[in-house]
Amino acid sequence: MGVSGDSFAVTGLNAGCEAWYSVLSGLFPKTCLKMTRLAQAGLADEAEQPSTLLQPIWSLFHQYGSLPVVSAAAEISGLISSPLQPLNPSAENTCNSY
Repeated sequence: MGVSGDSFAVTGLNAGCEAWYSVLSGLFPKTCLKMTRLAQAGLADEAEQPSTLLQPIWSLFHQYGSLPVVSAAAEISGLISSPLQPLNPSAENTCNSY
């Protein structure tokens, strides 16, 4: 069983899900892998810490959807030349802080 919906990933992993179907891991693989490995090791509180730090991103996911936010973050990071769907400047500032 797996979890999809990045903002719920740690909750699912801590509850015993064996996989996380993530959009964010394409941009932040080390952070996502860290959360996964900590949850798999039974270190639920430690797994929650990086997820808590990503709360501004999770909020943007809920507001705009994960794909547009990750697309904008990839554009801000210089990984792509233009996002799929532009975000407002406030949302872009949040993406830029990671």
